[in-house]
Amino acid sequence: MWVPWRTKESSAPALYTEADMRYAMSEMLEEAQAAAERTLAIDSTGWSQIGQGVAPLTEEYRSLCVRQSRVLRRRDSMCKHLIKLWTDFGVGTGFTWQAKSPFVKDTLTEMWEAPINRYVFSVQGQRALSTSLCTDGELFLAIFEGSPPVVRRLDSLEISLLALDPEDAFVERVYVREGFTAQHKQYRYAYRSTDNEDGLPGVDWKGDLVPPDQPGVVVHHVRLEGVSGHGDPLLMPVIEWAMADRNFMRARLAIIQEIGKIARKYTVKGGPRAVQAEQARQEARQATRYQGQPPEQGVAYVANDAIDTKALPPETGASNANTDEAMIVRRATLGASVFPHYAGFGEAFRLATATAMEPPMLKNFQVYQMLMKSDVFMAIFDSVLAPFGISARQEVEIDPVEIWPSDVSNNIKAITDSVATFPQFRDAEPVLEKVLSLCGFTNPSGVLEDIRANAPETPPKPEPVAQPVQQQEAADVTRLLKELRHACGGSL
Repeated sequence: MWVPWRTKESSAPALYTEADMRYAMSEMLEEAQAAAERTLAIDSTGWSQIGQGVAPLTEEYRSLCVRQSRVLRRRDSMCKHLIKLWTDFGVGTGFTWQAKSPFVKDTLTEMWEAPINRYVFSVQGQRALSTSLCTDGELFLAIFEGSPPVVRRLDSLEISLLALDPEDAFVERVYVREGFTAQHKQYRYAYRSTDNEDGLPGVDWKGDLVPPDQPGVVVHHVRLEGVSGHGDPLLMPVIEWAMADRNFMRARLAIIQEIGKIARKYTVKGGPRAVQAEQARQEARQATRYQGQPPEQGVAYVANDAIDTKALPPETGASNANTDEAMIVRRATLGASVFPHYAGFGEAFRLATATAMEPPMLKNFQVYQMLMKSDVFMAIFDSVLAPFGISARQEVEIDPVEIWPSDVSNNIKAITDSVATFPQFRDAEPVLEKVLSLCGFTNPSGVLEDIRANAPETPPKPEPVAQPVQQQEAADVTRLLKELRHACGGSL
């Protein structure tokens, strides 16, 4: 027989059989799991649960997904990693650009390098744009007229209405923004879309006209996917599986903690009195620990030789649990168009499997880079240059970072060989800026300007003195004779 060590506050019986011990262990595990479920139920209030069917894609459901996505991006490790993965491969250390015309270059540089716009165009600002695009599924960029123009990102949940062209549901004319100030005063603004150059009113879902009322500002709308309506968050198909993984892992943690509580066994010789005496000794030892000394970890129990008592094996089924979680993680990562090995999980670590998965992942990241390049930054440049009658797509070249790390030495060697073949490329500004970009400079155009400004003036090369005609002709004859002798085997 054995008696569990207990504190003074414990009301557990003094004597247990082996069957009672196993039953008590089962009760502890069930109680731990129930406690975990109660905690998760509180933590998951208002969240969609697995098994409740597929919710309809209403605007209310999309807004709920946006709010859930914002929370999970910061609190859930897997969701944070998935969004960070798209930002790292899509934006990386930031986009750079070059312009042909000096006027275009000066105009855009003033806006790009203005301190007030660092929230958008700095490396951290560009990454924040990407994170917001993946989290909310869309971006609303407000461009305020001025010198330089000011660009700001609007909260997508504050855009309450997309007023459309009454003749074309794909053309957005006005964006209505509603919210509250820090003083709890409600505001309502109606911004003109960048596609609405004439400032025409749009229509709402009831057919009423909604004119723009904010002069001097236009709003550009970017969606992660699609060409109409609001965008869907990257995590929309991931949310329920991310919550399932959280529930699974927290339940597993509760089981592991409970199994790990019984850590020591004390065997004494004698009957129940000897067992009770050992138990009292253990209680006294715990009572005499000095202030600040942490209590012993794990639960001890005392037994004698009358019954052969053994502790439950500490096996937690981790191997099977790892297989079960792999199925959940696979569903979650594929919802974000990412293969499991990019989340550091599963058998996909094997080289053959990982290599086969690289082409589709590369294509995904290339498409995302093109979205950021064309529909975000190029669209901003177009809006800034439109009053001057200049198309940014004809004057500006935007360079994203390379998705996979490349061999810099081989790339520079290829450029050097091309310049040797085509000397006209030697002083071409795009070629020089590309070389500086490969060398790790984040602002190649600015570096190139500094180099040219500080370069010492080189004196003009003296023109070669023309040889007299007779000397030139003699040299030509000598060269021809040598070539003829070589062709005849040296017998001439």
